[in-house]
Amino acid sequence: MSSPWYYSKVFVYIVLALMGPLGFPLLWMSPRFSKRERWVWTAVIVAGTALLIALSSQVSQMLGTQMELIQQLSP
Repeated sequence: MSSPWYYSKVFVYIVLALMGPLGFPLLWMSPRFSKRERWVWTAVIVAGTALLIALSSQVSQMLGTQMELIQQLSP
């Protein structure tokens, strides 16, 4: 008996791309991934999520600085 459609690699990749770490349960329950693949994809998603958080923080700080400059220029 084959595994359900939602365990297909393509579907798991889509869920991971759209939902990040929220897709980990699906990744780890899917019988179509080896243990090594699961660990590699977990590391990739964790690193990507950390990078996005860091970039978001920097963008937020830059926007705050720009808002302060705009407020100083307005009468």
